Amino acid sequence: MIAAMAAKVRSPQNQTRKEEAYNLILEMILKGEVKDSDFLAEQRLADVFGMSRAPIREALHALCTERIMESIPRLGYRVMPVSIREIMDCIDVRLFLEIEIVRRACLNRTPEFLARLDDLIDRYSRSADPDEKLHLWISRADSIHLFLAEMSGNVILVRTIGPIIDLTRRASIHLIHDGRMQPNDQTLHLAILNAVREGDAEKAQSLMREDILVLKNTFLAQ
Repeated sequence: MIAAMAAKVRSPQNQTRKEEAYNLILEMILKGEVKDSDFLAEQRLADVFGMSRAPIREALHALCTERIMESIPRLGYRVMPVSIREIMDCIDVRLFLEIEIVRRACLNRTPEFLARLDDLIDRYSRSADPDEKLHLWISRADSIHLFLAEMSGNVILVRTIGPIIDLTRRASIHLIHDGRMQPNDQTLHLAILNAVREGDAEKAQSLMREDILVLKNTFLAQ
């Protein structure tokens, strides 16, 4: 499993070894390939990724600092369990931030962003594949929220919303893997993108609120 991930992921040349290791491990977690009960060992990861233990250790420590992983003496590192309280808190913050994000995005429809938005709408419209892998479906949906944050023009919003989206993604993957949650269709996301494309802030905010409340109600039903 870990070896397959290492073969598939390619990092930009400007990444440090620590950043490369961090991204490889984080991608495994977000794909649901590392469960809460799984322990990761520094040496095993170093062997698979073809690195020394130093960048692996630094990456694992960074993930622990961010409360994504925790260190268990004599056992290794494991993914931190996500409580329903944490999920609800994250969704509440997303509701507050992302309604403002789409409002700002509607005001920042530069030619560059509109071109990227049109490309995203086109790709999203043609990507309805019932056999699409779970992590790809979730990553694609999350990429829309992250793009809109970038389009807001506020760097702090981008930095703030990213880890929050990652946490809800982890929780969603676990629920879907357990059969307790089904992926939503893409109609709502596409409607949000089109509303932003038209510069209709009120409509975009209403749709974003609906999208996040659907997520919240899904978790509340568990």
